[in-house]
Amino acid sequence: MVRFLCKIIPWTEGILTLRLLFMHVRIRSAGKGAMSRSGAILNDIYDAYRAKNLDWLGTYLPDDFCHVLHIPATVHPLAGLCQGKKAVLDRWRVCIAPYEFLSFDTSSLLIEEDRAAVEIAFHYRHKITGEELMTTKANIWVLEEGWPVKLSEYYDVGALQAFLRTIGGKIEV
Repeated sequence: MVRFLCKIIPWTEGILTLRLLFMHVRIRSAGKGAMSRSGAILNDIYDAYRAKNLDWLGTYLPDDFCHVLHIPATVHPLAGLCQGKKAVLDRWRVCIAPYEFLSFDTSSLLIEEDRAAVEIAFHYRHKITGEELMTTKANIWVLEEGWPVKLSEYYDVGALQAFLRTIGGKIEV
């Protein structure tokens, strides 16, 4: 996972932090031992996301939930920090509406007591043009008492830019 993140995160401080996270803590697969509740919650969140049922997904998020989309604003107008469950869900509605989800693989979900990480291979089809995006992203979750309070998402910016060129160079918001 660190190798993938090195490709998509241009700054070394972020890589060092993630490397320390994965090297100095014991991480368990979702669903094992004390982490099973967090695993069940995150798996439900991803099931709701796949189903595009953001009302269901929102039942797992606190009102002050934080989402950070780590891509340049020149690539996506909604990039950066978004604070508050309602604002985050509204952002996600805009982001997912133009796409049909063909696959969204979260099987590599890893969980520690207060954080989780997953490298997600996904395949989307743009509803208007029929163009397909196949790439990978990384999600890093911050958990409090097993519940998600923050999500940071990292994308392959080059793949997103190439895809945008195929659909006319613009993301609808």
